[in-house]
Amino acid sequence: MFERTYRFLNSPNFAYDRLEAFQNLIARQTINAMAAWHPAYTFTEIADAVFLGHNLMLAWEPADERLFGEGRQISGYRVFRSDSPFREDDKGELLATVQGTSYTDRSVPAGGAYYRVEAVF
Repeated sequence: MFERTYRFLNSPNFAYDRLEAFQNLIARQTINAMAAWHPAYTFTEIADAVFLGHNLMLAWEPADERLFGEGRQISGYRVFRSDSPFREDDKGELLATVQGTSYTDRSVPAGGAYYRVEAVF
């Protein structure tokens, strides 16, 4: 926004009668960006799988609620599974929403799987 404002103020098309419209545009874009913002997430890859018979047990550390801002409390975790590695926005198949910090997959695919756990607010 600063760079864009600098370019506007120094452009040959700058005029004071266009300043209010430009300010409103910048304010609207800033508000939209802030509304769309969500906290950066940290992730931990689970390298060691724990097999219990034909079941796979996942366990993770609880998410630090302080990372997500004041007044936001974690109500549980969503567990996803995919047959390929997750990319940033990939979700895979939702297996369950759990209250604790562990989940047991009782139907592990024969070829293996990738898992993703997300905090729910």
